[in-house]
Amino acid sequence: MAAAPSDSDPGSPQADGELRLPAGARRRIAQRAALALVAVSAAAVAAAFLATAPETGGPAPVLLGHAAAQLVTLSWVVGALWAFDAEGGLFMGSTVGLAPFRLLVVAGLLAGGSELFDLPLVPMGLSLVLSYGAGHAVEIYVFEALARAASASGPRDP
Repeated sequence: MAAAPSDSDPGSPQADGELRLPAGARRRIAQRAALALVAVSAAAVAAAFLATAPETGGPAPVLLGHAAAQLVTLSWVVGALWAFDAEGGLFMGSTVGLAPFRLLVVAGLLAGGSELFDLPLVPMGLSLVLSYGAGHAVEIYVFEALARAASASGPRDP
């Protein structure tokens, strides 16, 4: 497995066309993404509780759907932060390329939660959709912040 480039070594040689992140950019973006994820998560879970209150049977189905969506968002954010300025197609592979695996994990969590704990699918599904949609806002922020940080790090060598 290829190691992701370090953002703490601004003097490392870069090949033509490669992105370069300034020192500490990943850490700052990760901190802001974590705060945004907490905020959008609270809103998504609250909306799912309010929309499905009569049929939830408790918080478990909403929280399970939310947890599944959070796994998807967190794995995307970690992959993006790790591989943004890596060589080749590592960024695409670690973000978009892992989508089928992420969806299998989500399907397994929802099916397992429904069967093992006899949880209703509607609150789980609604919570998953709302949390997953909110997670996309965080993913967009991370990608945009990484791109902005890379473009602000100066012109590339000719």
